[in-house]
Amino acid sequence: GSELKLPKANIRIPEPPPMPEVHRPDISLLNTPMVPDADEVVENTAEQLRALIARLEIAKLNFEEKENRFELQKRWELEQLKKQRKQSEVELAREKKALKDKLIQVEAEKKKKDDEIVLLMKGKLEADEKVSQLKSDYIKNQATYASLRTQVRKLTEKSDELAKDYKKMKEQKDRYEKQ
Repeated sequence: GSELKLPKANIRIPEPPPMPEVHRPDISLLNTPMVPDADEVVENTAEQLRALIARLEIAKLNFEEKENRFELQKRWELEQLKKQRKQSEVELAREKKALKDKLIQVEAEKKKKDDEIVLLMKGKLEADEKVSQLKSDYIKNQATYASLRTQVRKLTEKSDELAKDYKKMKEQKDRYEKQ
């Protein structure tokens, strides 16, 4: 027999010719049935089988091609998902580091503010002590001032008294001297 070469490309093979029908004899003809030639039947059957085998081979190639395309598509999508995952992990790591850095910065600022508050509280205590001391000194000074005013008033009165006495004595002396 001749060897059938399978096409490599997706080629449409025409349908094989139909099998010849076995004709029922017309009664008007001879009473013997008309049977097709045996070689013709074998050749037609072989042709149909070769066409069927060719179609099956093409279908198999089409299926394998679709399967390969599907596999490639699946691999490509998997690679895309891996890339997206990696990118997401990188972005998450970057965000996590940024948040960690921000937290460290906020904690440092909080410590700085806490230190400032401690200094301000210390300064306030010192200022309160100073104010308290100044009030105490003011009260002492007020008392001293009042005491000094009293002494000055008494001394002024005494001085005035002495000045009067002196004036009287001088007047008396002047009178004695005139006499």
